[in-house]
Amino acid sequence: MKLFGIFSAYSYKVEGAVNETCRGPALWDIYCKRYPEKCKNDNGDVAVDFFHRYKEDIQLMKNLNTDAFRLSIAWTRIFPHGRKEKGVSQAGVKFYHDVIDELLRNGIVPFVTVFHWDTPQDLEDEYGGFLSERIVKDFREYADFVFQEYGDKVKHWITFNEPWVFAHAGYDVGKKAPGRCSDYVDPTCKGGRSGYEVYLVSHNLLNAHAEAFEAFTQCEKCKGGKVGIAHSPAWFEPHDFQDSQDGASIGRALDFMLGWHLDTTMYGDYPQIMKDIVGHRLPQFTAAQKAKLKNSAHFVGLNYYTSTFANHVENPDHSKPRWKQDSLISWEPKNADKFTIGSTPSTGKLPVYARGFRSLLKYIKDKYANPEIMIMENAGSLPRALQSFGVSPLPAMRCICFKPWRRSPSPSVKSTVVDELDNSNKDREGSSCPRFREFTLEELNVATDGFSADNIVSEHNEKVPNIVYEGTLDDGKKIAVKRFQKLSWPDASEFVEEAQEVGKCRSEDMVSLIGCCSEGQERLLVADYMPNGTLAKHLFHWEKRPMKWKMRLKVALHTAKALEYCNDMGLDLYHDLNTYRILFDKVGNPRLSCFGLMKCIREGKSYSTNLVFAPPEYLRLGTLVPESSIFSFGTLLLDLMSGKHIPPNHALDLFRGKNYLVLMDSALDGQFSDEDRAELIHLASRCFRREPDERPSIKFLMSALSRLEKRAELWPKLKEENIHDPSYTKPATNQPLRLTPLGEACSRVDLSGIHELLEKLGYGEDDVSVTNEFSFQMWTGDLQENNDYKKHGDAAFRAKDFETGIEFYTEFMSGAPVVSPTVLIRRCLCYLMSDMFSEALSDAMQAQVVSPECSTALYLQAACLLKLGMEAKAKEALQQGSALEADIGYALSLFRYKQCRLWSSAQGAKAQGEVVTDGKKSKAGKKRTKAPWAKLLSQYYQNAQCSPPPPPVGNIEDPVTTTSEPNDAQSQKAYTIEDYLKITEEQIKASSPGKSQTEDQIQTQEPAVQSQPEVTSRETMAASPPRQD
Repeated sequence: MKLFGIFSAYSYKVEGAVNETCRGPALWDIYCKRYPEKCKNDNGDVAVDFFHRYKEDIQLMKNLNTDAFRLSIAWTRIFPHGRKEKGVSQAGVKFYHDVIDELLRNGIVPFVTVFHWDTPQDLEDEYGGFLSERIVKDFREYADFVFQEYGDKVKHWITFNEPWVFAHAGYDVGKKAPGRCSDYVDPTCKGGRSGYEVYLVSHNLLNAHAEAFEAFTQCEKCKGGKVGIAHSPAWFEPHDFQDSQDGASIGRALDFMLGWHLDTTMYGDYPQIMKDIVGHRLPQFTAAQKAKLKNSAHFVGLNYYTSTFANHVENPDHSKPRWKQDSLISWEPKNADKFTIGSTPSTGKLPVYARGFRSLLKYIKDKYANPEIMIMENAGSLPRALQSFGVSPLPAMRCICFKPWRRSPSPSVKSTVVDELDNSNKDREGSSCPRFREFTLEELNVATDGFSADNIVSEHNEKVPNIVYEGTLDDGKKIAVKRFQKLSWPDASEFVEEAQEVGKCRSEDMVSLIGCCSEGQERLLVADYMPNGTLAKHLFHWEKRPMKWKMRLKVALHTAKALEYCNDMGLDLYHDLNTYRILFDKVGNPRLSCFGLMKCIREGKSYSTNLVFAPPEYLRLGTLVPESSIFSFGTLLLDLMSGKHIPPNHALDLFRGKNYLVLMDSALDGQFSDEDRAELIHLASRCFRREPDERPSIKFLMSALSRLEKRAELWPKLKEENIHDPSYTKPATNQPLRLTPLGEACSRVDLSGIHELLEKLGYGEDDVSVTNEFSFQMWTGDLQENNDYKKHGDAAFRAKDFETGIEFYTEFMSGAPVVSPTVLIRRCLCYLMSDMFSEALSDAMQAQVVSPECSTALYLQAACLLKLGMEAKAKEALQQGSALEADIGYALSLFRYKQCRLWSSAQGAKAQGEVVTDGKKSKAGKKRTKAPWAKLLSQYYQNAQCSPPPPPVGNIEDPVTTTSEPNDAQSQKAYTIEDYLKITEEQIKASSPGKSQTEDQIQTQEPAVQSQPEVTSRETMAASPPRQD
């Protein structure tokens, strides 16, 4: 049975007419009048006037083609004083007959809730309502009356709606009627005892349900009907998937929220975990009560709205008990990596997380033996959303009610994969491993809900996107489906053949490819689903709890094992080995994605990577060798060490300069010894050797990483015993913060000021570098058209039309082979102006990846972090930007001083008929166009006093000549100007106007991977494209 219907909330919120039909006062009537501030000065005296306008509302339902309506009966409209002996309101009884009859006449099935939090106030005053076990008898009398009265017309009943909310909100935190709690929870509560009354109320409620269920089974008019409870659990995800306690806390949280009432009506008693934790505060059922409660529901009613993260709480304060504290978890809106659980609508307050709904349904199915489930409520939270249009909001929610149903396997499932492949799967993993097979398009369409956008877990930012969907097969197995376009694989047979080869891989260190589909225009790969996301998700995003050293070593070792397995199988990687290709399974083990083993046929490419991260042999010859994967593995080690993307050519500078502070993530301080740090850095540097045969073997890397992992287990104990390297001294970080005007604007989050400064800065050398980089590409009409998007984006940026700027910059970036940091920075500010702070932070971080020396990127990160409420991280970004600006400013001043000296000596060349332009000579009369930077430098030289700049405070390393780590004596010595002037003439001429080198020699020069002088390196890095996912 499938019904699509309307839920009308409880009677107090919709009916109104509180003084008609002899209706008596209920709990909420008194509560809202006694505590108007807690009810936002609202009450239910009129509400939406359903009492007088129910026929209009039912007609609206019919026009919407709904076929079910869930309403609540007001206890005091039937029994004004709570008991039958004190009088029955026949007018009230007739009202509900009229409503039900009107529903049936319009073909709408009624679902009736017996109790929705409206305890008769007379019973509340007499004995405390649900605080007393006397409520059990009175509720049975009331429930039996409505069953007998309407049982021949209504076949779907709910005894209690959301019992945990009624007990917790009303008797533990005082947020709903009757507003009871302890003073340490809320001083405004007028009476109550948190941590005690919540369990007592729920205990009496469950016994009342059991009595009502028994009355229902004895009702002759009710034959063929069903009765249950409408539960309202949230779904939980672990706050930190690396923390096993957070994973275990999910089951505990669900037992306290859902099992509290569902276990009891299924099995006759509370979950054992509640008994163990709550102890004597949890009332006990008698043997007779357990017998009545067991199997006391025909279905599980379910109201689902949202999900949250469960964070284990180690030592709660037992002197101040509360229900949530008893569950030993805290509910967190963001996980350890600062991800929210889902999207929050602009008009609502609860995150929408559809995956949590599916997970909750599967949890109930698996734990409670596949019971019948009726979804009573499922919607978004829209508080007062309609009032802005001058319309009183109808608190109605659409819901779907259904029985569990199972899809039978499709008869058209293909099984044409060769026997050899099936046998290889059996040999490696045994009968439990899914066999590779060809899926039908119909199967995968059903599994992914028609390739719904809600199921997208990854999407490459390309004009022809490759999208990964989450899916669920008929047997409940989770899968990941990667969807290519046909032009990526024009030949269907070639696609299947390649997928079959990759499908032979079965390793515990890799994600298994279990199938494919090549029907019509579709090219689909099917793999095991990894629920804990990518390494990039847990490594690069700003978080309170960064990935630990031991976990990073574990990732490196497992990835090395996966590479060794690929080598043994004779399979090559066809994508760079980046952090988006390392996934975590349900228990947090890292696995290498199998999708990277598939060739990319589109446009004749066989290897997909960002050129900044490509091996040198690929840049020189366009070919790969077995050792290319070692270079790629080195980039992964670099990511793991630093916690950010550092391009290999920039890393080589850091290796030679022994700049360990930049190479290592500051969040890892204290988690490793200096020897382990040095060894891992040495491993990474060896992976970046220019000649492939000089790189280490994968077996050597595995052995070294295995030793590091073992030592990581011992390091905490060694650290406690003070066994460490006494020579290492952590540098001081409390130097005064000196900010430029842009840094000051970012520290104040003065967005208008930032815009004005960025507009004045323009693109500068950044733009020239991008143009030069484009010269290596084939300039086509598409590239020219794509470059126009940037021009339109710049125009919108100047005009402060930030939404348009985002649109054009995004179009430009989707098709540009190279993206300058200034484009990223400008789009970042557009996002900030549009209150899209997470997107802005992503762009600012990517700008730093493209150009590690870009202090503007760090300042923009600080502004984004301040908007996100992360002051500590923002301060750190400001400090890094200030320090970077100081170092680069001194290096540039020194460079200009050297250039100034050489420029003076070059003036004699003009007298000999030569023209000096951008560092090259040409004959007189054939003057070449000067590059912008050459024009600026010429103007600077003409006005410059050739004097050296003052050195910055403290010691800095020579950005050009430093090649070894200074000894202790040297490190104590302050650098002098003379030290900086000890630069070979050849190195100076490499980037100076006096360098005599012909244009032909420059054009034929082989690209170098080795370190270049700092200034030219900056120009190159500014043009580096962002790393793709």
